[in-house]
Amino acid sequence: MIYSGQCIVDAGCKHEICVTMMALPPGCTGSHTSEFYIEVLRKILDSGISFNSICFKDASGTSIPKTVYETIRQARLLVPEGTHIHFHTHETAGMSISAYSAALEAGADGIDLSLYPASGGICQPDLVAMWHALRGTEFDLGIDIYKVMEAEKIFKECMQDYFLPPEAARVEPLILFSPMPGGALTANTQMMRDNGMLDKYSQVIDAMSEVVKRGGFSTSVPPVSQFYFQQALNNVVFGPWKRIAKGYGKMVLGYFGRTPEQLRNYSLRQIFNLRMRIFLLQLPVRKRELSF
Repeated sequence: MIYSGQCIVDAGCKHEICVTMMALPPGCTGSHTSEFYIEVLRKILDSGISFNSICFKDASGTSIPKTVYETIRQARLLVPEGTHIHFHTHETAGMSISAYSAALEAGADGIDLSLYPASGGICQPDLVAMWHALRGTEFDLGIDIYKVMEAEKIFKECMQDYFLPPEAARVEPLILFSPMPGGALTANTQMMRDNGMLDKYSQVIDAMSEVVKRGGFSTSVPPVSQFYFQQALNNVVFGPWKRIAKGYGKMVLGYFGRTPEQLRNYSLRQIFNLRMRIFLLQLPVRKRELSF
């Protein structure tokens, strides 16, 4: 990040640092608290990375509003005066309006919104809905609401020729237990639809909860969200932990760096078998699977 950030700034571009967020499934404790995110921010600031703004990104839309508030409140006290703080989330789990309101109350300078019919569901909350939620508060989006509504009417007409998956437009409470980013959700459901497997979607989402718990609590944003989904799909199709997805296994073993929580859920034998599976996946010939 230090080198890439400096290259961005040297090229005359704006560099925005991103700290990723999510909520852990119920029953899990450890990372993904406001203290955890502020510690990540401290390390970024101490490293001397060149940046212009900071974004706290909740791709799965699961962050608890109180956590959002405390994180941004503390970040505002920590960063240099005038630093732009942005917060990004999705409506996938139905938490976005509350989370955005908490972020603004804590001192965020910017939030991301969408226009109907591309708003809500896996995307950001609707601009009109957020405008309404802020009525009577000290916050003003600075828009002409009637012009926005006219724009949405035209946008709706323009989108009539495009396929919108049903799961893309609805709130899915199960995501609170199995954090899946909006973009990754529909990419995966479309893959399942194309392969005649969409009936297994709810089972895969259910299976993701354990996969997240045993995966070190890395934030569910690409590519980690794909690792989670691929392993959950394997657990449903082949049986629990009968086949390890290559990306998930390598993440757990530390190939991509340290996960927020270490391998406390694995025995030495399981770690050895996991390493052997990753090794066998890289061979050109198919090998017998190991028990896990």
